[in-house]
Amino acid sequence: MIPDHVEAILLWSEQGAAPEVAAWFEARGLQVAAMRQGLILSGPRSRFEAIFALELERLDPPVSLAVPAPLRGRVSAISIPSPRRYSGAGGDPQP
Repeated sequence: MIPDHVEAILLWSEQGAAPEVAAWFEARGLQVAAMRQGLILSGPRSRFEAIFALELERLDPPVSLAVPAPLRGRVSAISIPSPRRYSGAGGDPQP
């Protein structure tokens, strides 16, 4: 089940970084953080559901999301990864 707050990973296409992609997601209510090879998108599940026209409540990560039509060519993939699990207090993350 996808939690109420979602984080997704966006990977750039071969064309590389495009500031207009970050602006597109920010204009739709998501927070955006730059990475070398893409962006981290985060925000309420309801915003992701509206942007990607799907219902996430019953899905289990990892989930691949369709690249919105205006961003095709600049974005190669968008996915919601499986959350990391921790092995107790102070433990290292487990895949």
